[in-house]
Amino acid sequence: MSSQPSPVLADSYTLAHTIEHDLGSLFHLTPIDHPTRSLNPNVTAVYSREFGFERLFESRQSVDSINSWMKDNWKLSFVIVAIYFFLIFFGRMYMSSRPRYELRKPLLLWNLFLASFSIAGTIRVWPEFLHAVFNRGIVYSVCDYSFAYSITGFWAFLFCMSKLPELVDTLFIVLRKQVLIT
Repeated sequence: MSSQPSPVLADSYTLAHTIEHDLGSLFHLTPIDHPTRSLNPNVTAVYSREFGFERLFESRQSVDSINSWMKDNWKLSFVIVAIYFFLIFFGRMYMSSRPRYELRKPLLLWNLFLASFSIAGTIRVWPEFLHAVFNRGIVYSVCDYSFAYSITGFWAFLFCMSKLPELVDTLFIVLRKQVLIT
C-alpha cells in the first residue's frame, strides 16, 4: 500500500489548506507593526491583512476630517429625509393609477448586494469585536471610541453611510404597490 495520497485527495487537501490559510489570514490577529497602534493605544486588534481601500481611517487627520465633514453637514440629513418623504408621497400617487411592477430580479440583485456588503463588514469587524469583548469586556466594546480607526473605523463608517442607499428598499415597495408600513 502506498503512503502517498491519491492525486484527487492531494489536490483537495491543497485546495482546502489554501482556502483555510487565506480565510484564516483575514481573521487571525497577529502582532504586526501598524500605524494605528501609535495613534490610539486602545486599538486592541491588528489584522494580518489590510486591503488598500481600508486605509482611509489609518491616520488621525483622515478620521478628524471625516468627523468635521459630518459635523458641518448634519443638516443634510433633513434634506435627504424631505426628499425621501416627497418621493414616497408622490410615488404612491403616481403608482395609484398604474399597474404594479414585478421587479423580482432587480430586488433579488439589490438584496444580494446589501447582504454581501453586510457579510463583508461583519467578517472584517468581528475579530476586533471578539478581541475587545473577551479581553476588555462588553462595556469597553460598546463605549470605547477606538473602533473609529483602521479597519473597524472604515467598516463602521460604511455601515452608517449604507443607511442612505437602504432607503431604495422603499422605492421597491412603492413600485410594487405593496403595503408601506408607516
